[in-house]
Amino acid sequence: MIGHDLNLLLLSLGIAALCAAPAAAQDNTRKLNPVSPSIIHTDMPVPSGLHWILPVRSPEMSPGNVEARTLHMPGLKPFFLVGEDVTSLEWLISNAERLTELGAAGLVVDVTDAGSLRRIQSLVPELTVMPVSGDDIAERLQLSHYPVLITATALEQ
Repeated sequence: MIGHDLNLLLLSLGIAALCAAPAAAQDNTRKLNPVSPSIIHTDMPVPSGLHWILPVRSPEMSPGNVEARTLHMPGLKPFFLVGEDVTSLEWLISNAERLTELGAAGLVVDVTDAGSLRRIQSLVPELTVMPVSGDDIAERLQLSHYPVLITATALEQ
């Protein structure tokens, strides 16, 4: 059941991040104008709908060691939690191939700005990496540290 709940949480966080952001501007006729120059940031690969959420902080979490443990969450898609700290970046570099093979989604739970987010995203360009507060996930999975990989069967660093 927790696996289903966590999938729903991740889905809702992703949808909220993409839908709640001002993805289009209104002109004087109240019609949507999908290519407003004030919203499109062509110099950044960060989806423009995510800029409003930065910076992201997860006060309940910090970089540190995570003890591996078994999970039983059938159907949970692999995902990982990282921050902009050196430990997370080194972990991401050393695990990039495995994360890509798993098709894991990345949640950046501590990031200050778009430049830091781009740097993290560039380490795993094939994967979706989004800024999201990790406090709810940390509470549900009894986590206090990252970086961490979470799959249907295990939680590991």
